[in-house]
Amino acid sequence: MADNYFSFYELQPCFFPDTGYIKRKYFEFSKIYHPDFYSDADEKKQEEVLELSSINNKAYTTLTDYDKRLFYLLSLYYDMEAEGKKAMDPEFLMEMMDFNEKLQDAQMENDAIQISQLVEEANELQKTLDDRILPLMKTFDEGDHSNEILEKIKEYYFKRKYFLRIQENISTFAGL
Repeated sequence: MADNYFSFYELQPCFFPDTGYIKRKYFEFSKIYHPDFYSDADEKKQEEVLELSSINNKAYTTLTDYDKRLFYLLSLYYDMEAEGKKAMDPEFLMEMMDFNEKLQDAQMENDAIQISQLVEEANELQKTLDDRILPLMKTFDEGDHSNEILEKIKEYYFKRKYFLRIQENISTFAGL
């Protein structure tokens, strides 16, 4: 049995895996580990196949979704629950607090123009954040798994979560 989803699909841990390969492995394993093919097998074999089928589904779902893959890969190196409770960059937190305050004001005033501008601003901030981390993620994928790179990617992950919450907040308010 695989130690993790990457090894289950015979991949090295990476932020940008070949999704076509993952899809092929998923379908290959779906055929091999389909529980219906083992209905006449003993109970132990049926349980084993059911577990492998479940791992296959979870691995596919996780590795083909950017945010889930990012969290999963980082969780191979860190206790992400504990890391999420640590203090973040105070400057970033102040920037997010100011942004959220502007957003709440615009929502309370039902100011569609201001909300639109804030959406654009959030998208730009997110893009800047993504553009800064992309080279480090590629460096990781090329084999540099240094703690320095992983720390920066972990910080990116938690900052990204803030932006995703802001987008959800805007979508909820806008009724999207």
